[in-house]
Amino acid sequence: MRYQNRYQPDLSRWVVIDTFLNDQVLGLHQTELQSVIHAETQERHWGLYRSPAEDVALIMG
Repeated sequence: MRYQNRYQPDLSRWVVIDTFLNDQVLGLHQTELQSVIHAETQERHWGLYRSPAEDVALIMG
């Protein structure tokens, strides 16, 4: 899964990160449910718009 949720205790927030972009932060959320919804939405969008070249890169990498 490209997008992951992590709890940051120092921020007291749930963070949605993009693991393909060196753990770039995409959002901060108060609850785990909000972060899960955000990550799943991002995952669906990425699946719709990614190119076949990305699939080849994943297989080769």
